Amino acid sequence: MEEPKMQKLKVGDKVKILWEKTSYPSDDCADIGEIFHIYPEFERYVVRGFIPDDPLYALTFKEDELILLEEAPRVAKFKVDDNKSELTSECAEEREKENTMKKSSLNQGALVELRNGDIYILIGKVFVQLESGRFMPLARYEEDLRIARDIAREAARNYDVMKVYNPLVENSGYWRYITNQNINWHWERKEELKAPKFKVNEWVKTPTGYGKIISVKADIGRYEVDLGRFVPSCFEEHELSKLNND
Repeated sequence: MEEPKMQKLKVGDKVKILWEKTSYPSDDCADIGEIFHIYPEFERYVVRGFIPDDPLYALTFKEDELILLEEAPRVAKFKVDDNKSELTSECAEEREKENTMKKSSLNQGALVELRNGDIYILIGKVFVQLESGRFMPLARYEEDLRIARDIAREAARNYDVMKVYNPLVENSGYWRYITNQNINWHWERKEELKAPKFKVNEWVKTPTGYGKIISVKADIGRYEVDLGRFVPSCFEEHELSKLNND
């Protein structure tokens, strides 16, 4: 008896799925997956990873329904200057692109977490806050998901998008939220914290009087100031100024 021929594919291979050749519905599926098991006696490959929200879900495929994806090696490009080889910034630019989520890439039902910690869902052309129902028009954001530059930046930066859960299935993010499931964010903004201009115990002038800084929240650029009242007041850095020593 002739043994079945299982050719070039093996466990661990990344493959492109030719859904049009299969009998499976594919509306909510990606076309990339990974082989994690092979049935040579049936000439079938078990593939998973094509549903990001359910990475363990798997289906079986014939060999002609899959195409092996061969990862192209990254070649560092050099330029020669005065007999010195210098690595170009191409790799750094690629890493930066990998860390960039674009407004135009958002799917309906995407969850976003803002700098202030609030979580919104994309419905139509607005972000809707899941607790209060407040909304932010998508048009107020730049392509890099920072608040538009024509809005007072210091006052509005707390509305910058810092995390994105970008589902293939429109309602999966909302389902995870209302059922208290862990949200595995697909993207998170990486940025260096700016050193605070003012320090704890420093006296400053605020829009409502003079006070002493009692805490610094560098991650959101805010300061708690004791103005001699029952509770401290919060201010953004641009609202404070140093006191003259004279």
